[in-house]
Amino acid sequence: MKALLALIPLAIILTAARKMTTLTKPPQKARAIKYIAIHVTATQQNTTLAALWQGWKARGFTRAGYHYLVWPNGRVEQLIDEGLISNGVANYNTPTVNVAYVGGIITGKPGDYHDTRTPEQKIALLQIVRELKARYPGAIVQGHRDFPNVAKTCPNFNAKAEYANV
Repeated sequence: MKALLALIPLAIILTAARKMTTLTKPPQKARAIKYIAIHVTATQQNTTLAALWQGWKARGFTRAGYHYLVWPNGRVEQLIDEGLISNGVANYNTPTVNVAYVGGIITGKPGDYHDTRTPEQKIALLQIVRELKARYPGAIVQGHRDFPNVAKTCPNFNAKAEYANV
């Protein structure tokens, strides 16, 4: 299936993304948003939400690390209302909506960081970015790694370049 999806021209994928239903929900409480940060969970694709929560709790978080999570099949799950602050980028959480795709690690060995987005995740991420940019037109879309003083590869691809024209 993945090999077949890899042969689909990007134009068809983008057209399909435009026809999708709304994936995001307007916030219950407005916040001034300056950034839309793209993340990777830095897990294997078969991780669970329970495992992610366990990791956040171990770091002392009381809220999710991301507002939206994109599963390998393209399903989008809202973890926290956009009007609330999540724990995505240290020192930048207040003005940021955080979006992550599940994956980024293949073997689980140290330094094993890869762009493991499935075609379905790419479509869903593009749709989310479009919706969030429509809601927050002045927001800058960038990867976690693009924030100052961040020494990570997250989201394991150049989100700033990929979404520059959205």
